[in-house]
Amino acid sequence: MTPQARVHNEVAHPGRRAAKHSSGRQTTVIAVLMMAAALLILLALISHDPADEANADIRIVDLIKVFTGDPIVKAKADTARNWLGLIGSIISDFLIKSTIGYSVFCLPFLMIVGGLSMLRKADFNKVLAIINYTLVGALLISTSFGMARLILGGDALGMEWSGVAGDFLSTILAQLLGRAGGAILLFTGLFITLVLAIDLDLRATAGRVRNGYLRLLDWLNRRRDAWRDSRKAKKEMEDLSNQGLASVRISKP
Repeated sequence: MTPQARVHNEVAHPGRRAAKHSSGRQTTVIAVLMMAAALLILLALISHDPADEANADIRIVDLIKVFTGDPIVKAKADTARNWLGLIGSIISDFLIKSTIGYSVFCLPFLMIVGGLSMLRKADFNKVLAIINYTLVGALLISTSFGMARLILGGDALGMEWSGVAGDFLSTILAQLLGRAGGAILLFTGLFITLVLAIDLDLRATAGRVRNGYLRLLDWLNRRRDAWRDSRKAKKEMEDLSNQGLASVRISKP
């Protein structure tokens, strides 16, 4: 479209231009709200304290009782250790124990990635692929911790590591394949997900490892040569210094 045609189109359809501008502002607002929510969720997860489990045992509708001065709700709010108070305790306890355990830390980062992609108008397919691989990897990690809980015993690792989803899936795998078979399947799934996520195949991975090894050897050889040159130069300086002292002694009467 030529500049003249573009100008004519904008003049002929002013409503379309206004609608596009309004849609852009709505997208910006949604992206900013998403990143703000992600930051709040991240703070709630970081400050999660198992001692807040009793405080988190409260319904969302009961939070309204804070305004009425309910003594039970007020006591829970006063003793909450989460940085976001009672609401932070409820959110962190639910996200960690009732979903995929500590792997849920990926959620706020994915929300930030989504918000930034909306602001920058990035490729949606690429962002969606990143989100999908991350969620699959987080679920596999959660299930792996659930399998570790089955193998080592529930006392070795707390529920926070696997969450309800990890415990459920690991139990299903253990019943179908046994604990050893389930562990092997999970390790294979994690490896495949990692390879696919970074867009590599085994040959490319082996090539990059080999190139890194060769670069390391080259750096070590250069450091060794530099050390040898420095040592040789130092020795030559010492020899020249010794020769100078010897000539001075000979020239004395």
